[in-house]
Amino acid sequence: MGSPRLRGRAVQSTSFLGRRTSKEVFREALDELGFAAPQQYAHERVFQQFGVIDSAHDVQRFDYRLTVRALESGICRLPAVHVLGPTEPNHAPQYIALEGCSVGRRVVWPERRAYGVELKVDGHLDAGQVATFAYRVEMKAAATDMTAAMYSVPRRANDVLLELEFRGDRKPVDCERFRRTEAGESVTSVRLDRRDRMQISEARFGPGTFGLRWSWEELDEEDDDLEGY
Repeated sequence: MGSPRLRGRAVQSTSFLGRRTSKEVFREALDELGFAAPQQYAHERVFQQFGVIDSAHDVQRFDYRLTVRALESGICRLPAVHVLGPTEPNHAPQYIALEGCSVGRRVVWPERRAYGVELKVDGHLDAGQVATFAYRVEMKAAATDMTAAMYSVPRRANDVLLELEFRGDRKPVDCERFRRTEAGESVTSVRLDRRDRMQISEARFGPGTFGLRWSWEELDEEDDDLEGY
């Protein structure tokens, strides 16, 4: 999840000449999912992301819980889009509705390393109504393939929380939290707590992007030798 991300749409491959930037691919995926105008996005009021990155497994899990306000009457929607970096395994993430929502249209563009879905809040909402829903994203990748987790909000949110827990023998190093807005980017060093977690929490944040990034500790030569037995 080290590439720009927001949210989701349907499966149609399109050939193109030249190489798209990740931002261009991201925008094309949003358009394909039906998010061309600001009013089509629900207003994210409260956002929580909890990820488990486990070096003993080849699937990494990220759970999202959001409280949103509908800007239009009808079906309240948000996209979830991932544009994978050039060094990340090119596997389609699994998007799983957990509570209060369903998965609609999808984007599956392996040639562009882009994947995403449309998330639809259950039921009919009137403009101004608030609802809560939850979903999960499972990424088929080794823990060491991941060096960042981030999220973008197009409007001001009341509260945002991004928290990661690291499991297994490998631990992250050089950890930092960052926030990026029109005013620029601020970066702060952070350490794992006693639960092997790190987090970024902000009140009244946005529009902008916030996240966590890190590198991985090197295995010493003795560990490398043991892996051969």
